[in-house]
Amino acid sequence: MTIEKEKIEAVKRGVDLLALVQSRGIDVKQNGKGWFGLCPFHDDKNPSLSINPDKNLWQCFGCGAAGDVIRFVELFDRVDFKEAVKRLSDNGLQARTPKPKPTPDPPLSAKQKKLLARVVAFYHTAFGEDPRARQYLETRGIADKSVLSAHTAGFANGTLLNVLPDDGELIGQLKGLGILNQRGKEHFYGCVTFPLYDANGNPAGIYGRRIDDAAKPGCARHLYLTGQRLGLFNRQAARAHKQIILTESVIDSLTLLCAGIHNTIPAYGTNGVTGDHLAWFKQCGVETVHVCFDADDSNIDRVKVRNQH
Repeated sequence: MTIEKEKIEAVKRGVDLLALVQSRGIDVKQNGKGWFGLCPFHDDKNPSLSINPDKNLWQCFGCGAAGDVIRFVELFDRVDFKEAVKRLSDNGLQARTPKPKPTPDPPLSAKQKKLLARVVAFYHTAFGEDPRARQYLETRGIADKSVLSAHTAGFANGTLLNVLPDDGELIGQLKGLGILNQRGKEHFYGCVTFPLYDANGNPAGIYGRRIDDAAKPGCARHLYLTGQRLGLFNRQAARAHKQIILTESVIDSLTLLCAGIHNTIPAYGTNGVTGDHLAWFKQCGVETVHVCFDADDSNIDRVKVRNQH
């Protein structure tokens, strides 16, 4: 028996993922906009199961499993797709409360871009002076100095606050950008960083990867500036190549770059293909996008790329 597409979509939209996960006995705690708990699909010691209530999607940063409410029930209850849909349709879980569509953040002003470029330059200097970030990347097989220099590798080692003047306006601007959190602490502290660029070559965002996975259990390992995802890493690859390898993260693209494979651009994680990606690929005349994500079960954005590009 074929399940009606409308019924499947109603389940995906209507069943509250957070309530579903909690109903299976998994304790979760909020961290920023997301929720984290121990992943039930591998021997998880530190909470690596991430739940995004706004998108009603989940992802494990440990084992790589990911998907929607149906996929969660498939894996947790060990049932097939049809049975998972049936259980979700019949279990009476509280439906999601529709949320108003958020107003998109305005693009960065020229002043904000200039300040962001200064932060990128500062982190780049810190990367050269503090060996810890370089040593972390070497453990990942990312050691080509020319690649790291070309992509302005940085390190948020906590020294930014030491050089900031006692200027309330500047501190407020850095908080507005997301470089500092509301407590005045560095958002990317302990991360190796890479700038993400807009179509004009200006820094529009920053990607950060924690170099110590055990530093803050339950916290995301991959960080971006708060708000909408702006900017792309290795953006120029789309101008030079008709085929692009779309990876899951900046770290994955760096691995390819260090191996001499230059036609790579990363997404913002498994569910992180943005309108900027699609518009840029089209503008540059990219003909084929090869999706090279980790071996997991999340195919949401893989389909999106293929259907919309």
